[in-house]
Amino acid sequence: MQFYVRNYDPTLTYTFTAPLGRPTSWLVQELGLVEVTGMTPGETVIVTLEVTDGVTNKSALVSCTSLHEGVAPTFGTVSTREEGFVVEITNYDSSIVYTVIDGAGSIENGYLVVSNLPGGVTSNVTLRAARPGYESAQSTVSGFATAAPTTTTTTTSIAPTPVPTVAPAVPIALSVPKFYLRTGRSATLRSVAARFKFSVPSRSRLTATVLVSSRKYCLVRGTYVKAVKKGSCRLTLIVTPTRGRATRRTVLITAT
Repeated sequence: MQFYVRNYDPTLTYTFTAPLGRPTSWLVQELGLVEVTGMTPGETVIVTLEVTDGVTNKSALVSCTSLHEGVAPTFGTVSTREEGFVVEITNYDSSIVYTVIDGAGSIENGYLVVSNLPGGVTSNVTLRAARPGYESAQSTVSGFATAAPTTTTTTTSIAPTPVPTVAPAVPIALSVPKFYLRTGRSATLRSVAARFKFSVPSRSRLTATVLVSSRKYCLVRGTYVKAVKKGSCRLTLIVTPTRGRATRRTVLITAT
């Protein structure tokens, strides 16, 4: 735990006293920075600060509270995909700020999503968790992308009549957006539309309906969609402008 003596004067003599023998001393004296060591996480101690010019003595009390111990992210089973992998943060807390500090990835509804990995390549991703009053903590997870299937074409020639050579087909890689929603959690319809790049003009009204076959997996309440059971939920987004005809798009939400 550290604190500043804001009106520090190098011509004066300072003495620090903390209970239970907590070592207290200058960390950077010319800046007036003091450090209290030996404190347990979340402990509060009162430090007595005494100052003198050799004639007059003054004192003050400083309340010092150490940071609580941080909680490192824990991960579930890694799910491998062609373009990367997905893994659940099993102790996810919306009050915590999660930051990828090594590797590449993003946090989506309590999941760490890693994309744009070449097939067969393994990636290590370090995730840090931080919130006010707590030490930051971090942990690392590894995953890899599966190799995309290959397509081969066999060319046959019949003598004596030559047969033109058929060029092998070139597979086209399509990147399909995915939206994961943990069971019991809700997401706004606008966040779903943004994920699937479905334009919603500012003055338009956004509504949605769930396909009959998907109603056991998710439901719509006002401007939110909620996952109620693990499975694939097909949701039709409807944008109704102030003028003109409404536009629709059916998307797939994976309830986990």
